[in-house]
Amino acid sequence: MKYRGSTAHKRFYSGNGEGYSAEDKKDLLKYMHEKGIKRPADVWFNNIKVMLELKADLKGEWMAELQEAMYPNDAQWYIAHMQGMYLALCTTSGPDDEFLLTENAYSIHEGPVSSLIDPDTGKETPMSYTEFHAFAPISPKLIMVLRSNLLPNLEEDAAARIRRQRELMFQATAATHNDPSGVRSLLQDLPVTKARNSYSRFVDGRLAYLEGEDGTPRTNHKYCFRFFPISTEHVNKINCIMLEQSHSISKIAFSSLPAARKTLEHYLMVPCQPNNFKMCGFTPDDPRLIFPRKLEQAVKLLGSDVSAVYRVQKANMDEEEELEASGRMFASGPLLEPTESMKLYARLGGSAGTMPKDLDRSAKMLKLRIKIDVWTQGLDESFREKVRTNLRELFCQLPARRVWYYLKRTRFMVLGGGTLRPQVQADTSLEGPEDSIVTVSQLFRTPVDLCRMMHFATLNGIYLAKHPDFDLAAEITMNVEGAKRLAEMKYLAFESSGSICDCGIAAIEERARLNRNTIQHTRFSED
Repeated sequence: MKYRGSTAHKRFYSGNGEGYSAEDKKDLLKYMHEKGIKRPADVWFNNIKVMLELKADLKGEWMAELQEAMYPNDAQWYIAHMQGMYLALCTTSGPDDEFLLTENAYSIHEGPVSSLIDPDTGKETPMSYTEFHAFAPISPKLIMVLRSNLLPNLEEDAAARIRRQRELMFQATAATHNDPSGVRSLLQDLPVTKARNSYSRFVDGRLAYLEGEDGTPRTNHKYCFRFFPISTEHVNKINCIMLEQSHSISKIAFSSLPAARKTLEHYLMVPCQPNNFKMCGFTPDDPRLIFPRKLEQAVKLLGSDVSAVYRVQKANMDEEEELEASGRMFASGPLLEPTESMKLYARLGGSAGTMPKDLDRSAKMLKLRIKIDVWTQGLDESFREKVRTNLRELFCQLPARRVWYYLKRTRFMVLGGGTLRPQVQADTSLEGPEDSIVTVSQLFRTPVDLCRMMHFATLNGIYLAKHPDFDLAAEITMNVEGAKRLAEMKYLAFESSGSICDCGIAAIEERARLNRNTIQHTRFSED
């Protein structure tokens, strides 16, 4: 229902491909060209069909199949919801409480959105968003809630290792927003848990596998979804979230007039802070400014005299606006002959206008990477490596051009260059193995695969720079020294930052898997 909602309709129903205006336009047009599809709407219809007909297998091979059968970017969005969230069924506990139904209910999420209202035009521009909760009202008394695995789970968090990993991933996600310290969930304390299952039980307050179980999915596993009665406070919060994102719709449905009045009064009177509710642009035609005024009129028809509490955004520049202004200044500057680095940056979708923000965000990405290494010192190394892998996967969801700058900063720092300042560095000092990957970026299935491979190339480049005596072309002898060299090559190809067997280029993946099998079955003598 979420993918069939009004938000997706507005995104895809744009006539031909040139009328498509979402931020993934370049990726979508490329996909349409490769598949011979003429209209974005046909991509949408096929995606829905694939989702409905999907048969998930126990080994998880459905995830790769899904990305082959539908638009890869949206396949990854679908996988993130399936793997990164869990379902809970919530009911009202108060006799007069109701969940409202808005026209866009299935497109609404709870979570931080980093967006700005342009002081000059009043236009809102989304920058980054995180879905902590998504909603699907079933009736005035029952709602389905998807809750992110990033949020606390009392049953699982009794294990310190799981709790720490969850906290680190939450911090990594928060870092993608304008104000990481202010990222939180309005429903963090929602009293829900994951479904009970037939393969585990509680032992001394902690989940433990039953005898004969090891966490491997099996066809005979069963799940029990409970109904969670939630308080009036939580019902009000969910309804406020619904109303907060309903400024561009025309219909809101209630079961009873008393419940409608009660809900609208609460939303109109709730303070704007600390949840950034009812933050409006200053132009008279701004939908966010018009919406609370319309609700005032509606609630008066129900017999209330409540006045709306809202805040009009001031026309002053913050850090985000300064970056946008810098981008506009760069974009409007005199045209210069682009350097080789700038040509590669442009190949990834970058421009003079996007450079200031990408430079700023890539610096923050590196800072977060350093912080996480510091925070996890003293913990089990396998756990630390898992956290690094999860962070890498999170970074790979960002624009490839930003990841490209981040990798350059990383290499420059690790190899003793200090802080990278591309605006003053010679073009040659920016060159790295990630550039070679960019030149063949069209070969990768998705931008995420491209980012993973850039990581792979950069980390291997760092390894080789630190080990100048290592010769990739040297002959491998069938003795202990040869085994050592082969082990180093195996590390470079299959382990250091992810396996080349999953590089995102089908022909290379097939060859790499054959070579891996050969290495695993090679025997050496002691001589």
